[in-house]
Amino acid sequence: MCHAFILFVFRATLSVMSIWLDLYLADFNEPPSYPCLQRLRRFLKQAAPDSDLYNRVNHKFSKFCAEDERKSVSYPVYRVTLTTVSYYCLFKIHICGPLIFINVLTRC
Repeated sequence: MCHAFILFVFRATLSVMSIWLDLYLADFNEPPSYPCLQRLRRFLKQAAPDSDLYNRVNHKFSKFCAEDERKSVSYPVYRVTLTTVSYYCLFKIHICGPLIFINVLTRC
């Protein structure tokens, strides 16, 4: 009886963690080290390494890390201006225009 109760509590705990991960993902998004997600990963690696929850936690961790890398990549910044050219093209009674061109002035 005791073993069945422990198994019931363990499954209920995994279920609560799964719902928490799904509904409150922002609670686990703590860059750069993601301590809560890391703690949950360590627990699941020992307690339920073959579970769907463990796989989902690893996926979320990888996704967060990839987003951090994407955010940390610096792109060159350019100052741009828009100029309007009064150019109309007549094609079978269809008028389109004015055209807007982007001028790249300088790199910041």
